[in-house]
This record gives sequence, structure tokens and C-alpha cells, in this order.
Amino acid sequence: YSILRSRRRFGHIHQFTKEIALEILSECGYEVIDMEFTFSATEINYTWKSKLLKYPRLLLYKLNADLAVRLVGGASLLVLAK
Repeated sequence: YSILRSRRRFGHIHQFTKEIALEILSECGYEVIDMEFTFSATEINYTWKSKLLKYPRLLLYKLNADLAVRLVGGASLLVLAK
């Protein structure tokens, strides 16, 4: 249900883990130079769930961003590649 809702709201349904996204880029011949998560869910509160998870997400992101994204989501992966 949340994937359908995301597609309706944002216009896309592509959801990858960091590892899958980086592997696909590598398979396509790109060299990853840098990457980081962008945490829009802590900035924009669309739903009651986003509002409820804002501070736990912020805390988890500070402790371990990779783990936080897997546990509570709310991030996009920004990649610099050549």
C-alpha cells in the first residue's frame, strides 16, 4: 500500500537498497565517487507517521545512517558518479 501511495504522491515507485543501487550503477559502467543519504522525511512531514518518526529518525541517522535507513526509511541516496 505504501508503494502505491508513494507512486501517486511522487510519481515513481523505484525503491532500492543502497547496495542494490550502487551495484546497478557499477554494472552500468559508472564509478561511484561519493554518496550520501538525503533525509527529506525529517524536513517535510507529509503524514502523521512522518511527524511521529521525525525525532527517532534524526537520532538513528546520527548514530548509524545506513541502519536507520533500513529500519525507518525516509531517505534518498544521492550519488556522484562518473
